[in-house]
Amino acid sequence: MKKQLDKILTIQPWAIAVSFITVGFFRESILGYFMFFIMFILFTYWKLRLGEELYSRLEDKSILSLKRFRYQLAFVVLYLFGVLIITDGFGYSIN
Repeated sequence: MKKQLDKILTIQPWAIAVSFITVGFFRESILGYFMFFIMFILFTYWKLRLGEELYSRLEDKSILSLKRFRYQLAFVVLYLFGVLIITDGFGYSIN
């Protein structure tokens, strides 16, 4: 399963842009929320695997703590997820 998901690391930038545009077209429907959730998970996995891969290539591993990187990524994901829940996914408006 991990080998199959590692193909995410080879996705071309234009494919990511097209997927964001596609999600934007369906943002008000159940399909849009589902697509956003899937993209959110895939993007988080991509960031995690990219960080792990870069860490494995470091010669001096004392520069970066992989455990701290994972905690920081989890904090960002939980923060964004909390903001999406609190604001109902529409953000905020300044009047």
